[in-house]
Amino acid sequence: MPGLLDYVKGYQDGGGVDFDPYATTSQADMLFKLGITVDPDAMGLLPTYDPTGADMAREAYDLRGQSFGLQKDALALRGRGLDASLATARRGGTGNLLDLTQQGQQQQAGSLFAGHGAISRGMADVRSDIISGFGDVSADIGRQREGIAGQLSGIGIDESQSYLDLQQDIWRMQQGYESDLLGAVGDLGEGSWSFGSTHDEYTPPPLDPCAGQCGNHSPGTEAYNTCMQMCEEGGGGGDDPFVPTYGEGECPPGYYWDDALSKCQYGSGSGSGSGVDRP
Repeated sequence: MPGLLDYVKGYQDGGGVDFDPYATTSQADMLFKLGITVDPDAMGLLPTYDPTGADMAREAYDLRGQSFGLQKDALALRGRGLDASLATARRGGTGNLLDLTQQGQQQQAGSLFAGHGAISRGMADVRSDIISGFGDVSADIGRQREGIAGQLSGIGIDESQSYLDLQQDIWRMQQGYESDLLGAVGDLGEGSWSFGSTHDEYTPPPLDPCAGQCGNHSPGTEAYNTCMQMCEEGGGGGDDPFVPTYGEGECPPGYYWDDALSKCQYGSGSGSGSGVDRP
């Protein structure tokens, strides 16, 4: 069995960006992750995982998320206010230009073209002021929009950093518990824990007892064919130690003696003959 220290050497990996900080863990989950099986009688000697710290970290992250949400809502409201201000300035500028055009038409009609040039220059100056004023308002609103976009981008970065902090916090807590758990397992006696399952893997018996008994020979060779023939006929093997000498009452576990065929059959006496299971 490898030593616990040798096992731990290759285990220290980072959390990675796909680490889920909301995934819970437990003593059983951690032991399964580590591939360690502990004797039930020794489980009480191992520390259990306390999720209190992780729950507090998650709650703090959720509260920060609510704060970020309120900030974004406030900026969105401010953006809608700027949209309304720009629309108002546009309507006002358009209305002023229409009024100015109407006034110019009336003045031109009443002056009989006397002093027409001076009136036109005056109208042009007023029109220029109206357009320039709207341009200044529009430029100022544009700068404020850029500021809002910058703040939203900053909030997005803060949200990402906050989530990364949560991942790191939960990862460190689980790593700390993992270290404590490994230390406690190392303090147990070697017979109290093992890597993988404590149950021996089940190896089913061969479907044909003769194939199992003749497995020491390569299939297709003369020795293998002779062994199989003698086994199926229920004969002895003489001086060959690999030739089975099954007879009635000598079938291996899981097989029964078939009187009609005079050989061992796999199963529980369902074949022809005596039908009696004689393991």
